[in-house]
Amino acid sequence: MGKLNEFHNCLIKNFKIGVSKMNIKRTEKYNSSKLYDTVILPFTRDLSISCNESEEIIKPVRAIIEKQLFKGEPEETYTLTLYKENSIINIILLGLDLDSENINNTVFLTFAKAFSKCKELKGENIAVLWANIFEDTNYEVLEKVCESALLSNYEFDTYKKKKQEDIIKNIDFISSDDKFEQAIEEAKN
Repeated sequence: MGKLNEFHNCLIKNFKIGVSKMNIKRTEKYNSSKLYDTVILPFTRDLSISCNESEEIIKPVRAIIEKQLFKGEPEETYTLTLYKENSIINIILLGLDLDSENINNTVFLTFAKAFSKCKELKGENIAVLWANIFEDTNYEVLEKVCESALLSNYEFDTYKKKKQEDIIKNIDFISSDDKFEQAIEEAKN
């Protein structure tokens, strides 16, 4: 994991310029009237749904879990697409191992994978239902999640004639943990 830490720190140190065009913030409640095109729902192995968000999202997620199509294994992802009021909502179920020895890197890589999937799905407005797994979170874990969000739009296109426009425009972390604001600011700097 030493080389991975070096690579991660190099990314953070050298590529922060230009990655903060994205609007990233914490909000306490999921706003179902806001047009999120992608929702990330992290889970631990117990697969409990502790957030009381929009039933339109939670009901199909429960069905996926009941059919054991998603088991909440570490780094596991499952994508579900819903059609609602002339729009498409992609839901990414994300398995996290919060008991990992190297939890910071595990969380960073798992969320980086989820944000890559958001880009692949052309998700512009993303909600991360952080409240589903826990509210009182280790600050370093929050910072790694925020760093992976900010770096998700980065493209090494310095030498390319045609620059790629950022796909992800907004990320809302749905959580009552006010440490998120500090972690977001720290990740941006």
